[in-house]
Amino acid sequence: TWSWNGTTNANSIAVGGKTAKELCSERGNGWRLPTQKELMQAYITGSYFNLTNPSHYFWSATEYSASSAWYVGLTNGTTYDYGKSTSAGYVRCVR
Repeated sequence: TWSWNGTTNANSIAVGGKTAKELCSERGNGWRLPTQKELMQAYITGSYFNLTNPSHYFWSATEYSASSAWYVGLTNGTTYDYGKSTSAGYVRCVR
């Protein structure tokens, strides 16, 4: 699990404080953090069943405000805004 902005979660700090977006973009070849809409589409189509740990909440690239971003639960389609530095969530990269 990672904090969105890479500041507080132990896993984030262990890799040099990288943000969720950086974790994806550093993979190269067009990898990126999905938008809230893309994660919701994965829930709607049921494609989340193909993911590892689909029962968890995933960070989206969509910001809610300067201090929070959207977090999407793939097993029930819920979305919440969570603090970028206070919450930890899973990161799923797409391209």
